[in-house]
Amino acid sequence: MIFFIVLILFSCDSKQGGQNKNTSTTAQEKTVWTGTDKKALNELLKNFNSTKDISNNIVWYSHKSIPTAETNLHAEVNGTDCYCYLISMYCGKSPLLHDSVQVKFGDNTASTKKISAPDRRNRKSNYKDLLFETIHFTEGTDNNIPELIALNYEKNIIVKLIGQNKSYEYVLSKKLKKSIKDAYELTLLLKKKSSAL
Repeated sequence: MIFFIVLILFSCDSKQGGQNKNTSTTAQEKTVWTGTDKKALNELLKNFNSTKDISNNIVWYSHKSIPTAETNLHAEVNGTDCYCYLISMYCGKSPLLHDSVQVKFGDNTASTKKISAPDRRNRKSNYKDLLFETIHFTEGTDNNIPELIALNYEKNIIVKLIGQNKSYEYVLSKKLKKSIKDAYELTLLLKKKSSAL
């Protein structure tokens, strides 16, 4: 009699296991582009200037609040391939020769990879008595710093430009933090719209 009960339990258990295997399905999630997404994208786009590079058919978005003649850290968005990257610009009377950037927020730090001159992404120019150094941290060399700044927007963020012989440190302004946050959010919305099509 005990043997019969064990056999029934074993039989029920194996049927349930079999049912789980047969009924388990892998559902692919589809991205849905909503009216709310469209409204958010249109609102964000008001903060950006767009230019189209005719040679490679890429639309670039740069934030309207980026200063042109002062040291700053900002992000630019490739609207065609849906990614943003960090740009560091140093403006001064003497060269810094910076090749990387470090950001600090609270006890956390993050650094870009080094892009040393004469790399095409590390440019130097002069205007009147000022020297400009501009580095485009493309191809993953920004180590997701735009995302970190966007997620830590409310925190005090210190930027350190690391030069060959010296460094330059400053507090990232609210305006620049907002521009980077906007660029990151624009990238997310453009990716979502692209994957929903």
